[in-house]
Amino acid sequence: MNYKRVFAAAVFAIFGIGLMSCGQSDKSVDNELAQMVLEENKDLPTTLGDKTRLDSITALPGRKIQYNCTIINTRINMIHAESFKKLVGPTLLLGVKRDPSLESYRRKKVTFIYNYQNEAGEEIAVFEYTPEDYK
Repeated sequence: MNYKRVFAAAVFAIFGIGLMSCGQSDKSVDNELAQMVLEENKDLPTTLGDKTRLDSITALPGRKIQYNCTIINTRINMIHAESFKKLVGPTLLLGVKRDPSLESYRRKKVTFIYNYQNEAGEEIAVFEYTPEDYK
């Protein structure tokens, strides 16, 4: 489905805020991520395409940023987690690898986590991309 591409492009376009320098400590990078999250969460939740809502972003210790998403406008029993993972995962990873707006994150070796749930709050899938994944 096209909404997967739309979602990935929108997430990377919206949240491609750069971090300044390389070689910073984990704590320094974590602090920068926390500040970015505070700003970005002011505009959330937001709908991305017709099937995905970005609810919040969380900065986690250890150079991690987590995007918390809900699949909307879909019957809950129609979402098959394994199919979803196979369809969405490669698109997200491609965005993490190639999106120019994420270059400063990649240089800082940030781990990207995408947490998807259905409208009932049940987990569908979690994708985690470490620096090793997006080399």
